[in-house]
Amino acid sequence: MSPKLCVDCKEEIKPDARRCPRCGSWQSKWVSDLQNPKVSLGLLVFFLALVLGLYPFLNYWMPSSVLERPKFSDFQQELVIVDSEMRTYRQGEYIRIAIMGQLANRSPHAWERFRFHMELFNSEDELIDILEDSAFSLVLPPDSQTNFRIVGSASREPEEYVKHTVTIRAADVERDY
Repeated sequence: MSPKLCVDCKEEIKPDARRCPRCGSWQSKWVSDLQNPKVSLGLLVFFLALVLGLYPFLNYWMPSSVLERPKFSDFQQELVIVDSEMRTYRQGEYIRIAIMGQLANRSPHAWERFRFHMELFNSEDELIDILEDSAFSLVLPPDSQTNFRIVGSASREPEEYVKHTVTIRAADVERDY
């Protein structure tokens, strides 16, 4: 068999060589073209133009619900704490606060990954503690209600906690799995 020329350095190499022993260049025509900076830059520009060119098309023809997920802030008033009750208890040397209640979704979307904010008050209506908790396993379908339970550690004696408020700080629209 007669030798062939390297696609990169043009030196003679064995006809069945996959790489040039002198310069290390792959001998496939496509691979050597991709090593050329002009070809690589051209491909990058082509794919960038393709993506940017498709965005207006997708934005026009696809429904906005496919491209943009609903924001919690737009539906915050439709996710409502219907009722809640607070209980304090000792767990070993710790004092725990549990808040149980009902959560209603009056929006057309299913929500998950709830983040709650609780403010705890004494008998003089003074704010004495704040708790933050998450219910990542809770999924609330549209136009439905479910129970929730939030547990946190207390920094005061159980009898000091008299009143509470619970608000939903954030939630995510349910993803399709």
